[in-house]
Amino acid sequence: MSTPSGMRDRIKKLMRRGRERLSSKAAAVRDRASGVSPSDVRNRLESMDADAVREKLEQIDPAFLSRGADEITDADADRVARSADEIASSFDRSGALGRLLDDGHLLLQMVKDARSGRYRSLPRWTLSAVVFSLLYVLNPMDLIPDVIPGVGAIDDAAVVSLCLLLIEQDLLAYRSWRQALPSVRDTGRNGERSPDEPRHGDADGDAQLTRSSSSRQ
Repeated sequence: MSTPSGMRDRIKKLMRRGRERLSSKAAAVRDRASGVSPSDVRNRLESMDADAVREKLEQIDPAFLSRGADEITDADADRVARSADEIASSFDRSGALGRLLDDGHLLLQMVKDARSGRYRSLPRWTLSAVVFSLLYVLNPMDLIPDVIPGVGAIDDAAVVSLCLLLIEQDLLAYRSWRQALPSVRDTGRNGERSPDEPRHGDADGDAQLTRSSSSRQ
């Protein structure tokens, strides 16, 4: 039977051997790392990021936008209207979304005018596509998380750009309607319609959304 002093000696030997093994492994890691320059490490990381970004961006196509639009509800549209300032701030920054500043603000205004009933000629699918795109901008954890410096907004810009392309004619019609409106001083505060300002479009409320609306109007 081992004495207490003998047990302590065995423990000390095991601890010493463990430290020696750790030291040996650390030295091997340092030797391998010394052969890799910082530029090599940076290039490898950038290459990995580029591949990952490219893979994510390839998922953004008309089918991707259409699937997202088909899931949009009235509550989603109202959320965009309520979060307009937060979404607008994303476009106000420099970078990929900053290049779409004017279009982004126009899309936000179109949603608000459609939901308030001021503009009633907007097809349901178009409004759904715009709402989906703006909610995508609002979501920080999308295909490429917004927290990634330098690339986090690239997918946001890609989704918005695709939306602009697919709704081009409807956006032009809305822009023309906006330009024909009375000046801001003739409208109420916060863009509210003045009593004599005509509503645009028919009266059956094209701007209402349903989750099952899967075809473009």
